[in-house]
Amino acid sequence: MSNPLAGRVDHLVLLNTYYGHVRTLRSPEMIRLLADPAFKPLASAMLDDTNQRLWLVMHTARMFGLDPGDPDGVGVASVLPPFFAAEDVHGDSLEAIRS
Repeated sequence: MSNPLAGRVDHLVLLNTYYGHVRTLRSPEMIRLLADPAFKPLASAMLDDTNQRLWLVMHTARMFGLDPGDPDGVGVASVLPPFFAAEDVHGDSLEAIRS
């Protein structure tokens, strides 16, 4: 019997699958910074400052083994735009990141 879905899926994106319930893994500092309500003033200050925001994103990219300077890499193509794109391009994604 042939698979009815064969050839119908071009891409598959899995979100929030990295951490699961593995005790030895720690989420990156940026995720902890943005997720912990106790750090909200610090996170807001860092996101409000373009240079700090860039440093935070680049630091996190390096933690995942990405080359943040690669213009064809996933970091530049997918990670940077929500943090730096104009609101009319990505909506208010920076506000969504904050919340």
